[in-house]
Amino acid sequence: MTSKKLTIKRIQTIVLDGDRVEGYIKILTRLLSGARLNKFFPPVQQMTNLLHFMIPENNRDFYNKLRINKDTGFPVEKEISRVITDWQISEKTLKENTEIELEERYKQNPAEVNKRRLRRFRYHRDLSGKKILSMFRLDMNLRSLDTEKYIAFFNVILDRFDASSSLFSRYTMVVGQEDPQWGRSQVTLDGDDLKYTKKFRNLISKYTIDEAEFAFVLLNDLKHVVVEEVQRCRIGPLYFKGVRIPEGMDEIFEKHPDAFILSLPTDRASLHIKEDKNNDPLTIMYRDALEPDARALRDKKAQQIGYKVYKERKFVCSRKAVSDFSKFLKKRGARCVVYGA
Repeated sequence: MTSKKLTIKRIQTIVLDGDRVEGYIKILTRLLSGARLNKFFPPVQQMTNLLHFMIPENNRDFYNKLRINKDTGFPVEKEISRVITDWQISEKTLKENTEIELEERYKQNPAEVNKRRLRRFRYHRDLSGKKILSMFRLDMNLRSLDTEKYIAFFNVILDRFDASSSLFSRYTMVVGQEDPQWGRSQVTLDGDDLKYTKKFRNLISKYTIDEAEFAFVLLNDLKHVVVEEVQRCRIGPLYFKGVRIPEGMDEIFEKHPDAFILSLPTDRASLHIKEDKNNDPLTIMYRDALEPDARALRDKKAQQIGYKVYKERKFVCSRKAVSDFSKFLKKRGARCVVYGA
């Protein structure tokens, strides 16, 4: 009997160093600032704060290289987790010594180790005053409570980082907990306090790894759970010369080799959408990727539940490329918002 080896896809990367790191981060930050993102996307300021400390000057030269996912144009998991981990320990680090003590120690003995300790303190001091994105964050608020039907509806917001794509996503959901016993609920109410069980957190985490429709169907299949809506908004991919770009888009970069294009896709599955519609030129509907038998089951499920799906994507790109990129989208019949920054 032969055993099969598990194949793990290795993420291909581009390595930036020195001034190239700073240039990349400043361009990405500018595009994010010009994106005019609403509350359904991960918080832009927290993301720009995270990116800020990837610049060597801002992390006191502790990290002078940056690895970029070649598929999506964003920093890989190692770069993200490094800043988040440093941020998490910053308060503890600041309690170990004062800046005055470290400065005095360095004056008395200007050894490299003392210089490094002073740099480390100042790096963590700068970090501690910022809010940055987490790898995983789940927030819930009670939306409505029907004591006769024993249904509590909640607004659920989940921010997460996907390691395979190196992208941050925000899932915004309206989820109902239906349970005549109330004692076995995934979510409990203790006075005015709302608490969710570890099991509920794990289920939400397990099913929010792909498209909104995928999460909608799987969550709706859970016992005593009712789903009204799931919306996923992602920041990225970022397209520029050197990373993988969608078919046909190479003509933009041939004409504008220094251009950057940030894409911001949204997909939504809801009981309140009247008809299925895909206004995203870079992807297809989830059902269109299924085999005929699987698609038939999916269509039957959609009809039973009564949900529809909507997709769209907007872009922010270098100002000099806005006109040509808009024409590129128009030729393909796409009606997308394109901002210049």
